[in-house]
Amino acid sequence: MGEASIIATCRALDQVKTFIEQGVVSPRLCIRINSSHMDVESVIQFVAGYDDLFSAGAHPPLYIDLQGGKFRLTSEQPVMSVQEGTQLFIGLAPKQGTPTALIDGFTLRALQSMQPEQIGIHDGKVIVDVLETTDTGFLGTVRAATGKLMPRKGINVPGRNIKLTELSSKDATIVQRASAKPYVRFALSFVSTVEEVASLRAHSLQDTVFVAGKVEHAMTPADLTALESVVDEWWVCRGDLGVQLGHLGMAKFVHDFTATVPRRKRTIIAGEVVQTAVGQKFPSRGEMCHLYECMAAGYAGMVLSDETAFGKFPSEIVTWCGKFLGDFEKEI
Repeated sequence: MGEASIIATCRALDQVKTFIEQGVVSPRLCIRINSSHMDVESVIQFVAGYDDLFSAGAHPPLYIDLQGGKFRLTSEQPVMSVQEGTQLFIGLAPKQGTPTALIDGFTLRALQSMQPEQIGIHDGKVIVDVLETTDTGFLGTVRAATGKLMPRKGINVPGRNIKLTELSSKDATIVQRASAKPYVRFALSFVSTVEEVASLRAHSLQDTVFVAGKVEHAMTPADLTALESVVDEWWVCRGDLGVQLGHLGMAKFVHDFTATVPRRKRTIIAGEVVQTAVGQKFPSRGEMCHLYECMAAGYAGMVLSDETAFGKFPSEIVTWCGKFLGDFEKEI
């Protein structure tokens, strides 16, 4: 199987420079950026800067997350807290007298087609019961509020998803402009159809571009079998799965999927893998046990999200994970 991967999420190129300066770059380290939080030019500038950081052939793989079928708040969304039991408008423009979560027209039309009774925002940290649907948005009551509304945070409709057959224009442009670099890989959010992956490959300048399929909603065995033939790697992303399926449903889906990992293509575990490391230099003992169980089940690596993107000790947690995985590999 080879060395397990550590896919570290970075918000800026300076974070990669710090990894280099502090000596944490290793053969198992990969870098990830989330293009949903960036405009196209920012993504291309990151790739250009990344190219200059390493000598030819020495670049760690760079994963670019594409938005795919994941809907998000707009970049104009102000950071705000909401309270349980209060009303929230989810729409195209602010509603006078009511806190508003801003979405674009594409997201509005997609949500309207799903006729949602409930909408989750920011991995379900904000959950809204829909009271009324209008031409410009949704008025609802906040059921749960354990996080803030923030720009570009994801939106889910529990139990519903849309199957896309082609990339959005933004995703297509990113693939066209970034795929010439041999170390660039793409992670497709809410991957749903063979046609969607084919669209990505059609826009790529690489004949054999690497595509990771992000499992973020319920998928039937038939869906998984079809996609298995066109993706290079799976990411099991428990954040959005938790919103789509509920906590128990997510846990059952991941449990059942994990049982199939040994016979699937390379599979990565994602979603708060070592979340306590956001504020400390190593995970909790419960997370250590969980990580061991994931590796023993056949997972080929892990995605670090907030742990490195927003954590206080990104280099330290990458180093800790590298040692833990190395010790595990020696043991088996």
